[in-house]
Amino acid sequence: MEIKALYPEFEEALVNELKQLPVMEIDAGMEIPMHGNVASHIPLGVEGSVRVFARDSEGHEADLYEVKPGVACIVSFTSAMIDTPAITYAKAKQKSKIIPVPKELSNTWFVKYPSWRQYIIGLYQNRLDELIRQNERVVAQKEMIEIQKNQIIQSINYARNIQKAVLPVESQLKEFFADYFILYIPKDIVSGDFYWTYYQNDMVFFAAADATGHGVPGAFMSMLGISLMNEICYNFSGNAADFLNTMRNKTKEALKQTSFDSGPRDGFDLQLCIFHTRQGIVEYAGANNNLLLSRNNQIFEFNADKMPVGVAYKEEKPFTNHSISVQDNDIFYLFSDGYKDQFGGTEQQKFSKKRFYNLLSQISSKPLTEQKEILEKKFHDWKGSNTQVDDVLVMGIKIRAKE
Repeated sequence: MEIKALYPEFEEALVNELKQLPVMEIDAGMEIPMHGNVASHIPLGVEGSVRVFARDSEGHEADLYEVKPGVACIVSFTSAMIDTPAITYAKAKQKSKIIPVPKELSNTWFVKYPSWRQYIIGLYQNRLDELIRQNERVVAQKEMIEIQKNQIIQSINYARNIQKAVLPVESQLKEFFADYFILYIPKDIVSGDFYWTYYQNDMVFFAAADATGHGVPGAFMSMLGISLMNEICYNFSGNAADFLNTMRNKTKEALKQTSFDSGPRDGFDLQLCIFHTRQGIVEYAGANNNLLLSRNNQIFEFNADKMPVGVAYKEEKPFTNHSISVQDNDIFYLFSDGYKDQFGGTEQQKFSKKRFYNLLSQISSKPLTEQKEILEKKFHDWKGSNTQVDDVLVMGIKIRAKE
């Protein structure tokens, strides 16, 4: 059994860890006790084929997918990660072999190995695509569709749990900033918008980002973005523009982007700030989204470069670095385009950049908790009964002028 041949995308270190795990043999026709149980392991197929299927109350069965060489059981992954009993069944079609990966080890690998993270995300995406195709074919089978719907919802809810786990926690934000608010309203269960902080060598990094898409695809992109930003910080020694230049290269490499006309066009609109705590300086670089600064009841705007972090539709150039000397009571506003793009009001218009900037100017002297309440109420009042058009993220950050 050559694991590398079955899973060529895995790093050598991950392959070596897999080789240390036992291989489980399953006889042909053997039903695996899956339904109603919380999975403790994620089976990786190495030989043969295990059929995963749904069974309704009358005993009718519908095939969902097969665990075979190069393919893991995504239902077991979901069950293990959110401690929910599986609602499907499994039976070996022929004599088969699997590697049962303990869920604790899978959690470790999700952070440790980019290939494992990308593999699991790919399984989810493939499974969702297949479920959509099955729904188109089996519209008359209500119970089967309900089972598949529950699987999709479980997958999305687990994606939300992962996304929450990688976003900054409140204790970090309180430690880094004098005060702050974060208005975060995903369009769906999970979001393509994300916020991020990191501390290293008297530098506080903070950012607001808008990944391509929303929902599950956007959430996967957001987790990729956070992973890349953390990776860059491990040995970073440049300015904010250098950070975005590096992130663009890593994004293109991760998504295999070579040009705008070939391959995926996914990427990030981003505002990145680096606060140098001892010098009292904030560096800013932006991809499509401008930065706002409230100082002495005035709003100042710092322009982003009109290109994404990712492949660009025109010639790429280095990102621009802005350096800002911080004063006491300065408030930095970072945001995605979801707030200003929301349709609503009496004439069913976009809220607009102008209204958004004016609203921030009007409330900038108020306590930040009150600013968040006003922004949230205004958004919902404006939206009314309309559908939310995009994920919404607005951050207000007040930092200490100098340590």
